[in-house]
Amino acid sequence: MNERIEQLRKALHLSQDEMAKKIGLSRSGISNIENGTRVVQERHIRLILAAWPDISEEWLRNGTGPMFVGQAAELTYQYGFDEICKKAIEVFDGLDRDQQLAVLGFVNRWIEDLHKSHEALTREQKEKIDQQVEEYRAALVEQARQGSRPSESSSSAG
Repeated sequence: MNERIEQLRKALHLSQDEMAKKIGLSRSGISNIENGTRVVQERHIRLILAAWPDISEEWLRNGTGPMFVGQAAELTYQYGFDEICKKAIEVFDGLDRDQQLAVLGFVNRWIEDLHKSHEALTREQKEKIDQQVEEYRAALVEQARQGSRPSESSSSAG
């Protein structure tokens, strides 16, 4: 069970200190559990299950079955999603196939619109930079025609 607690902590993307604070132990207490020098007690199991209700008790105690109860919980922890994302996955999973396709169609169009607006913004920025470069180039050409160089005017001012 000690190895599973370490595996769980890593799946939750937590440091030993973060996990310890969440369940009311010291960092060294978690370290000792993970390295096997401290026996996992019933209260430790209860604290872990209370802090993360999506953890499978069967997996934690016996190492059988999935680590998390429900696919949404597994994805939430695997990818570090927050509770809003978890709820969205659960709702999506509860939709029938036609509803899921409608949602995916909407999301796809939204992503395409975001991509287009990003491309337009990038294009506008590039055009503005090109315009500034051309203006600077014209100013340099004009200065060269008049026989002065930018470095001379800046060095004579100092």
